[in-house]
Amino acid sequence: FPDRFTPDSPEFVVPIASMDYPQVQDRENDCFMNDESKPCVPEDFPPILQFGSVFKLPKIPSTIAMPMPEKNHLGCFHHWLHEHEVCKLYKEKHPINPNGLVFGETIGKTSW
Repeated sequence: FPDRFTPDSPEFVVPIASMDYPQVQDRENDCFMNDESKPCVPEDFPPILQFGSVFKLPKIPSTIAMPMPEKNHLGCFHHWLHEHEVCKLYKEKHPINPNGLVFGETIGKTSW
């Protein structure tokens, strides 16, 4: 993995989007406007970290849903860089961390 990041390596890009509802401005492609559940982009389309809402239908299958944008995102990224751990707001919710996130596999826990 480290050999992927060298001066001679190809460009590495991670697209990031942040909005309450994803918008695509492609007037030539009406795929985004119809209710079909087929992808509107090529199969090898790069992953996109989408902070906020994502399409209900798999219009861009490589979109990865991330938490809604908040003022603490940059602070938590900074915390990760310096502390090498996930910031408290993005850890699992439990009695010691009442403001944490609730993950799908933890719904129904009675320890809260």
